[in-house]
Amino acid sequence: MNLGGGSPVQHPQKSHTLSTDGLVNVRCAGIEIVPEQVAVGLQGEHRRSVTEHCLHCFDVRHRAHSERYRRVAGQLLHAKERENDVMPTTEIVETTLIMIGVFAFALSGALLAVRQKFDIVGMAVLATVTAVGGGVIRDVLIGDIPPAALTDPWSLLLPLVATVITFFFHPRVARMGRTVQLFDAIGLGVFCATATTKAAAAGISPMAAVLLGTITGVGGGILRDVLAGQTPSVLRQDSRLYAIPAVAGSTLVAVAYSIGYSNTIIQAAAAAAICGFRLLALRYKWHAPVPAFSPRT
Repeated sequence: MNLGGGSPVQHPQKSHTLSTDGLVNVRCAGIEIVPEQVAVGLQGEHRRSVTEHCLHCFDVRHRAHSERYRRVAGQLLHAKERENDVMPTTEIVETTLIMIGVFAFALSGALLAVRQKFDIVGMAVLATVTAVGGGVIRDVLIGDIPPAALTDPWSLLLPLVATVITFFFHPRVARMGRTVQLFDAIGLGVFCATATTKAAAAGISPMAAVLLGTITGVGGGILRDVLAGQTPSVLRQDSRLYAIPAVAGSTLVAVAYSIGYSNTIIQAAAAAAICGFRLLALRYKWHAPVPAFSPRT
């Protein structure tokens, strides 16, 4: 923040914008630090856009400024503490569902490798690509480097566990088709909802956020089928609805985010809608519309 006319303090990463219309909204690398806006009460010449840096910088490096800004720092820190009080529970639930989805996606990749008569290396490759491929594509496209899948050991360990289980017990795993489909639907919903939020928070347009949310959900399966030498299942007319539920749920999240209603409840509702839509498509054999083909003359 440049309150005295000098050069603003440079932060090693990204700067964060404080709106000065009486409210503060702090963002860190495109992700909100404080979920709610905090009253500031800026007066006179300070009622204009200013640039701030991370919450720590605001509290420590600018505490020499007026009492008004020290008070704002305290408000921000208090809001952050309240967020930290509730985050562990939501993070545990979200992380658990994501890991379930990763494991289910990995099982589907390993099972396809068995059907294609791949060896254990091919099984591990398909399981890993299916589980994390969509998320890696998303992170690369929004510039989140290294991708989250490469910094979380569980994202790479679970596909290997799924590979070993499938290698030794693939007949039993294959007979658990409905259970795998249920977990796959849960993973699809959670992946799309969280990915769309992450993409929107990175500052891209709502339409692009929907695209990246959908890619996160279906991208791994597309890579799996291509590596196995098959037409991706999401593109075949005989497949049950998969991409359409992903697009619908991602759209819900992107619209909610664009109008300022981004929170865990919205993400959970969208994930549940995607999961339910997918399970209904499996139950009632719903397909995407196909054009009417005329016989050749």
